[in-house]
Amino acid sequence: MSVDQFETFLTLAIGFAVAGLIASKAGYLAGITQRTTVLGVKVHGMSRQNCLGVYLDGIYWAADHGADVIHLSIPLEWDAADSRYPTAVARTNAALDYAHERGAVLVAAAGNGVNGIGTDLDQGSRFRFCEGHHVICVGATGTASEDLIEEPYWDEITAYSNFGSDIDVVGPGGTTAVPVSLTCSRVSKFSGAPQAPCREGGPVWQSTGTSFGAAVTSGLAALLTSMRPDASADEIESLIERSAQDLGVAGWDRYYGHGRIDVKRAVTSAVP
Repeated sequence: MSVDQFETFLTLAIGFAVAGLIASKAGYLAGITQRTTVLGVKVHGMSRQNCLGVYLDGIYWAADHGADVIHLSIPLEWDAADSRYPTAVARTNAALDYAHERGAVLVAAAGNGVNGIGTDLDQGSRFRFCEGHHVICVGATGTASEDLIEEPYWDEITAYSNFGSDIDVVGPGGTTAVPVSLTCSRVSKFSGAPQAPCREGGPVWQSTGTSFGAAVTSGLAALLTSMRPDASADEIESLIERSAQDLGVAGWDRYYGHGRIDVKRAVTSAVP
């Protein structure tokens, strides 16, 4: 496999932190891939809020511009009690169908629960991108103690990770005890950002969340797409799920889905 074969990848609605987990030059911290092209589609600012139409426009734009993978770390939720709920769900699924038909692999974070406690997506009355058509819904794993950072403790489902029948796989999302270390830009001018301003070679940003488990899953999807350019989005999803490390109860379950993603096994299984 040549690194020059890496396909175009889209990161949607997130900044450099998650993008750095997906792809980086590995000069300081390493992402899943090194030569993936990352396209940033700005759909909101630092407040992480915008209307549904803007997010959907971003998905359509990405699909129309050849994105092979679309990463969705979007906090927007729709309450079933809202009169606009049926229309919002239908419009969201139409955009996801459109991207899927054009070959894009769709990956979304399962979301972080309230007050650090994961939400049962099946019991709620809210709709999230993670529950949309064709989306690989990703939860988060991490160790509960900094004294337990070896196997199998790093594969525990985190307390904050949402769960339910839509969960497909999980990825490392970190915990307060052992957070995810993320690359920071060379110069950060936003005083509200964690540990800002940061400088190259200085402290990196550390955080937790299902967005990071989803980020490494998106990176894996991009890597597999580069190896199997003729594979459909459904085939890439199947590779990710079949190669995952089964955790929790045997087989698929509501917390781990098919298991924690395994990059080595996935890449090995993708070799013709």
